[in-house]
Amino acid sequence: MNAFAARSLITRGAFARQRLLRSGGHHEHMNPVPFNTDNKAGLAVKVALFTATGFGLPFFVAWYHLRDSA
Repeated sequence: MNAFAARSLITRGAFARQRLLRSGGHHEHMNPVPFNTDNKAGLAVKVALFTATGFGLPFFVAWYHLRDSA
C-alpha cells in the first residue's frame, strides 16, 4: 500500500468519526434490506416465496416451451 492510499484510509476513518461525534454519538439504525425484518413469520414467507420463484421459474419456462412446441 502506498503512502497516498494509507493517508486516504486514515482521513476517511477520521471523517467518519467526526461525523459520528457531530451527531451527538447517536446514529439511526440503518437496515440494509428494503423490507421490514421485525416480523419473523412475514420474513419467512417472503424468503420462501423468493426462493421458490427463483428456483421454480426455469422449470416453469421449460415446461411452457415443451408444451407449446408439441
